[in-house]
Amino acid sequence: MLSVLRSAAAGPRLRDWVPPHWLFPHQVVAAQRVGAALVAFQGAILADAVGFGKTYVSLAVASRYRRAAVVAPAAILPQWERTSRRLRVPLQLVSAESLSRTRSVPATDLVIVDEAHRFRNPRTRRYDRLARGVGRAHVLLVTATPVVNRGTDLVHLLRLFLPDNGLAVLGVAMAPLVVARSATTLPQAGSLIPPACDAGLVRASPVHTHQLKRLLSLIDDLSFPGFGSGHARTLMRRHAVHRLASSTAAFRETIRRHLRYVDRAMAACGRGEQLARSAARQLFGVDEDFQLELLESLRDSTPRPIDPATLQSERNRLEKLLGLISDSSAPNPKVEKLQNLVRARRERKTIVFTTAIATALDLAQRFGWRELAAVAGGRAWIASGRIPVEEALSLFAPRARGVACPPPASRVILLIATDLASEGLDLQDADAIVHFDLPWTPLRLSQRLGRVARLGSPHAVVRVRRKSPSPTRSRRGQHQLRWARTDHQRAPGVASSTFGRWVTHAVRQAWPRRRAGPRRCCLRGALVIP
Repeated sequence: MLSVLRSAAAGPRLRDWVPPHWLFPHQVVAAQRVGAALVAFQGAILADAVGFGKTYVSLAVASRYRRAAVVAPAAILPQWERTSRRLRVPLQLVSAESLSRTRSVPATDLVIVDEAHRFRNPRTRRYDRLARGVGRAHVLLVTATPVVNRGTDLVHLLRLFLPDNGLAVLGVAMAPLVVARSATTLPQAGSLIPPACDAGLVRASPVHTHQLKRLLSLIDDLSFPGFGSGHARTLMRRHAVHRLASSTAAFRETIRRHLRYVDRAMAACGRGEQLARSAARQLFGVDEDFQLELLESLRDSTPRPIDPATLQSERNRLEKLLGLISDSSAPNPKVEKLQNLVRARRERKTIVFTTAIATALDLAQRFGWRELAAVAGGRAWIASGRIPVEEALSLFAPRARGVACPPPASRVILLIATDLASEGLDLQDADAIVHFDLPWTPLRLSQRLGRVARLGSPHAVVRVRRKSPSPTRSRRGQHQLRWARTDHQRAPGVASSTFGRWVTHAVRQAWPRRRAGPRRCCLRGALVIP
């Protein structure tokens, strides 16, 4: 009886459809459930854990449609093109970045949105263009992390395809349109993926202890004029500490961005004007997770005039901070530990993840660019100079990318990457990853691990090493507290009634109040059933 109830709760399944032969058994079930949800609701969310082969499930579903398009980050479009060509499933490809500019969603019968969590903010141009462009097409949202920061993330994804009464017949149960499984809930699939072995935590700071304490004290003195919200100022301070924990190069870049912002604010004051909030975007580069959180905190705050003397005082403090970290050749204890780790692994391939482009390039420089590639911000470099991202990834992981092995002179043993490479890419030639610094959002950790712990890996086990800075006790406590508060951000599919209750509450609070996009749903509650 229990199995019957769970099957009913999981929603419809196209049992009369036989998916393509190239799917694993667990992927066949996912494809049949997704196909049924698309028929019933015009949309579905495929949120299986990283490494379960969501791309193949999506292509199997796309084979049922006359026309299909994929909207995905530009970095993973070549992988979609290569796989769809091999499986003979025609697709139109659109980069998510192009929707933020002038591109529109092409007329099609099925729109597959990969890394769909990038469309969780309805106030972005990309969300608006996607919501308006899908028209009558069915929408398949593919993401291992549909909830990044809060329950409203999932709500906004559902609004991309659900009409007002989309779940009325089911009493607002969400399970029929979400396929979310993990190795815990689906052990037969998990056995096909190499387990992750935690190789330990290494505590190291990019600067020596006495200098670190002085830098943290000066960061505490920053007032961040122009960010009226107390929460916004707290986020800015955390961001500065976060960048310092990454590297002095990343922190130096951040301080210079703050200086440019203050200089623009002073010039605006001189003209009797206020600096537009859009100017704050220049502070963050491509740190999208932090940017979305900060802009959310600024949304309802009212800009206030800034005293020029306050701006000048802030500028003096920033100049003092910059002076303390001006020596780019100073010893870096954190990098030294990484060099020892990589040296001990010898010829085995390793991915080093970092949150900052400046950190990635600084690491490459300190390693002397020997047998390594750096991938950051949509660009890639090797010792000879800049190359296309796909070429760099193919040099590092030729087996996973389906290309010939490069000659010995061009081989890449170490890949240093920002979180650009943590989403959707096949890199399982490597058997180890190093979290050189921690991402702003904890769910990025599972995305990073999924690059090597995935179907098709030739390794029996993959190793994970984490590097944590060693700040003062109080600052370390603040960092741990932030991660404890985001403990609810579990990998989708994990059997957890706590996760289900949390999303239920968040959706119930958020859905009735907001209207976003031309296709809107009005849920009065929700239930996640793994």
